[in-house]
Amino acid sequence: MPVLAFVLGIISLVFTFVYSHKAYHLFLGLFLILGSIFVFLCLKNIVSWTIYQWWPLLGVLVGFSSFFAGKYKYKKIKIGYAIPSLSIFLFGLWLSLFSFKIVKISFTTVALIGAPLFMILVCIFLVALLLVQQKYKNLVVKDDSSDSFDDDELTVEKSGE
Repeated sequence: MPVLAFVLGIISLVFTFVYSHKAYHLFLGLFLILGSIFVFLCLKNIVSWTIYQWWPLLGVLVGFSSFFAGKYKYKKIKIGYAIPSLSIFLFGLWLSLFSFKIVKISFTTVALIGAPLFMILVCIFLVALLLVQQKYKNLVVKDDSSDSFDDDELTVEKSGE
């Protein structure tokens, strides 16, 4: 199965660079290739992890693939891809700390205590950012337009009409 995913990933990358030039094709190809390599390493016992341990690393691969798909699409780093990619990447790393038993506290305990605290800190940060942006207009990010993701939309044609 990893070999099939690897081959499909290569086909997707070739299709992206030769024909479509779409970011989501690049994302799919990168993720299939990286994921298949990682699963292959686990199946061949090169790394001695079980799926219960390594599943958060799929988020790391998704974040990595998404970042490079955005860089390919815009030829530079854009906020619309970089922030979600970094968030998914870091969240996968954070969950890996619990999955590999690096952090000895249970995930449930951390989630019950950390989630409300995290939400309060995010709210404080957003209010502070709003106040600072009102005072200093040069801190407002004017990077992405609202229609910048329109060319990634999939179109489905109705057959038989």
